[in-house]
Amino acid sequence: MSFFKIDGLSEYPAGGKAAGLSLLKKWGFPIPNTYVLPRFDQKEMDELIATINLKKKYAVRSSASTEDGVAFSFAGQYETRLDVHGKKALTAAIESCFQSVNNQKAQGYQSHIKTIEKATMHVVVQEMVHSELSGVLFTVDPVESRYDKMSISFVSGKGERLMSGLESGKTVVFFKAGTQLPICDGIPSNTLQLLVNQAKEIERNFGKPADLEWALDENGKLFWLQLRPITGLKQVGMNEMDHQPLLPHPIYTRGNIGEMMPGPVTPLTLSTFARAIDYGLQVFYKKCGALQSISKENIFVHSFYNHLFFEVNNLYLIAEHALLATKENIDFSVVGQPVENVVLQRKSGFFKALWNFIQMVHYISGAGKAAKRLEFLYETFRLKCPDNAADCYRLIEKNLQQLLDAYSLHYVTSSQSGSYYSAILNLFSKGKTVTPEHQEKASAYFTDIPKIESAQVVKSIDQMAEEIARDPMVRTSFLGNNVQVANEYLTNKAEKSVRSAWKAFLKRHGHRCVREAEMREKEWAIDPAPVIESIQSKTQLLLSGKITHLNGYKVSLKPQPPSSLGLVQTILFRWLLPKARRAVARREQTKAWSVGVQYQFKKAYRQLGSLLVKEKWLSDSDLIYFLTHQEIGNLLADKEREKWQTLATERRALYGEMQQLQFADLTYGRPIPQIVSPENGRKHNTDMKGIPVSRGVVEGKVRVVKSMQDARRLKQGEIMVARFTDIGWSPFYSIIGGLITEIGSPLSHGAVVAREYGIPAVVGMNGAVSNLQTGELILLDAHKGSVRRINEKRSN
Repeated sequence: MSFFKIDGLSEYPAGGKAAGLSLLKKWGFPIPNTYVLPRFDQKEMDELIATINLKKKYAVRSSASTEDGVAFSFAGQYETRLDVHGKKALTAAIESCFQSVNNQKAQGYQSHIKTIEKATMHVVVQEMVHSELSGVLFTVDPVESRYDKMSISFVSGKGERLMSGLESGKTVVFFKAGTQLPICDGIPSNTLQLLVNQAKEIERNFGKPADLEWALDENGKLFWLQLRPITGLKQVGMNEMDHQPLLPHPIYTRGNIGEMMPGPVTPLTLSTFARAIDYGLQVFYKKCGALQSISKENIFVHSFYNHLFFEVNNLYLIAEHALLATKENIDFSVVGQPVENVVLQRKSGFFKALWNFIQMVHYISGAGKAAKRLEFLYETFRLKCPDNAADCYRLIEKNLQQLLDAYSLHYVTSSQSGSYYSAILNLFSKGKTVTPEHQEKASAYFTDIPKIESAQVVKSIDQMAEEIARDPMVRTSFLGNNVQVANEYLTNKAEKSVRSAWKAFLKRHGHRCVREAEMREKEWAIDPAPVIESIQSKTQLLLSGKITHLNGYKVSLKPQPPSSLGLVQTILFRWLLPKARRAVARREQTKAWSVGVQYQFKKAYRQLGSLLVKEKWLSDSDLIYFLTHQEIGNLLADKEREKWQTLATERRALYGEMQQLQFADLTYGRPIPQIVSPENGRKHNTDMKGIPVSRGVVEGKVRVVKSMQDARRLKQGEIMVARFTDIGWSPFYSIIGGLITEIGSPLSHGAVVAREYGIPAVVGMNGAVSNLQTGELILLDAHKGSVRRINEKRSN
């Protein structure tokens, strides 16, 4: 084969550099005029030199068969000559490149990486670009193996000193999915945008992360000088388990699902709980005519950085196919705010949409039957693994549908509760835009609801504290002791009534905890420390005389309709309200039952983890949470123990970093983490707004709660400020004076329990955790949904 010019029309086996440049040309990206000598041949070399313009300068570069591979790059091991011009210099440079195939440096590198492949040398002759700027671009951050980031390094003039390490240049690393590029001194914004846009397209065509060299000439024209895979990347990255958006312009929200599952999930939870939530939604949408069939892939619940999001466009399917289902109801009940620039069109005809609406009403009206089925499942379903890892896995696999069914049944009751509440809000707003005032008024009618399961947690703890406080030996037997000693007291040494109450509490609520749907989190039955510490704290408050009882705050509710409603609206309100109140209680109960079903799988996976260690599949039982359910099966099937052990270990190492990430409640496009600093955006002496969900006005000191450790520091009367609340925070509700959360709705757990205890509460207050600091004195107005700083005094 004689020399050839890279034209993008043909591909030749001429080494890594030539192959990469050929692909760039084929895809339509600008490269300098480039020629390739496939082998050392004097006649062909003379013909090449006679063909090119000898008045120009050239880069003569190696293109060995071993270079620029997926596993190894051989970067810098062979010869490269720049600014070569004239026949004599070109001849010498080409000969030197061919001879470098056997140089000592390359042979040493080959020995180090333990490859036996013999290199075949080819040579690239490329016109030099008169560079104003030159650099390298990695479509993945190679330092941190961050697949969500892009890295650009550049220098003025030629990039050889940057590539050789003689000059560091300037480097900018940024999120690929971001809509705003960083401001980078030394590189024009339009050039940066051009580089990023073309690099993303190159990566899509390449199908893998790309290492690119580029140059910008004196006329501002961009040239790509090299394309090769990025080597040395870790197998695991922050985005390893990201879903691919199903639509070209996705919209994602943490609303609602961020309360169900705050923070990141482990791979095992992603493949079980997240799948169950998605399955429940798919069943609902299929029954209502918005989906044709149940998919094995997640349609509604997507993961980014192992955090869960709803895909809002897909949630709108119900509004496009069912009469009276509206975008506004979805925005309010799920997203928590209006989604801008989205216009929906009905995709089903009138009669089909009417029929779908009837089906939807029928589905929601079956909440009572769904609750009974779920209660039966909760009471009867048990998983008892055999003492063999493979058999234990097969038992879990056989029964996983039960987990999907449990959350699907819970979704029926949750849908009914949300629908009734939305209907009441629509009555208050008279069909117009719902405001915080409407929400505050509606929330007042959802106080003192009988049989609220999550409120029973708090009441049970309070009752135990009151009984323990009467024990004359309480100070030495219970208070001030560690959790193990205190647990022994509650289990064996306390009065019979306390022991019975503690046993009953664990039987009824022992499967619950903070982030209870996360398979890795230890439930109260295994780790009762948060509950015990809460009982100790409340007992101490009673003994100190700071409080006299812990029975919660009762409201004598007379649910009279607002005088502003008309006759028809009043009739509808009287009919809706008792149903809506019962629906809230039913939803809280079925949530407990669905978590109870998941508890059986938690125990089974925990046992499976121990068996995998016993049988030497894994070195640590905790690693099971960092494999998906399917991957655990693959581990047992293919017996590549080291491969799965390494994968799980690397994922676990990243999990702590994932726990620090925060995301906007609403994102247009792929979600990227927010950069939050303690002082970022703080507005002194100004009001912050949220949704009032439990009436009252309270003045108190802030306690920012980001973890259970923070919650344990809560003091009587402090205002708890958190990203979210779930059942795990319940033990502290009779201590706090007020509640502020960033995520939540009027029907969220935090709102429901706050109303039961008469705690002023505001949810949906964006930025509260970063704007407020522990120790600040604030005024929380849960009528207006506002917070005002009184001063900046702090305490530990």
